Amino acid sequence: MTPPPQDVPLALCDQRSVDEKDWVFGNTIEPGMDEGSPYTTSVFNKGQKWHFFSDLTSDDVIVFKQYDSRPEVPMGCLHGAFSWPEDLPGAVPRASMELRIFAFYED
Repeated sequence: MTPPPQDVPLALCDQRSVDEKDWVFGNTIEPGMDEGSPYTTSVFNKGQKWHFFSDLTSDDVIVFKQYDSRPEVPMGCLHGAFSWPEDLPGAVPRASMELRIFAFYED
């Protein structure tokens, strides 16, 4: 983690605001994985509700769902970093840590 201010804040999208027609599906190119790794993103739509987090510290944690096997619920959580449009004196390149946890439930 890097101290605030960071140069590229993290943004998350409320998946309930993403229209299904805006989804874009693809596959990454991975060394040693001919089939790649699937991903989902979206084209921009003014109806999307994005929220960003500036000045995160090592005491902050953001938890979000990336996948749900139920087709009737939102697919995951669009997220990404973006360039801050203003000069931030002393801003350092943002570094973050990621941890993925899988939870399986039986009906």
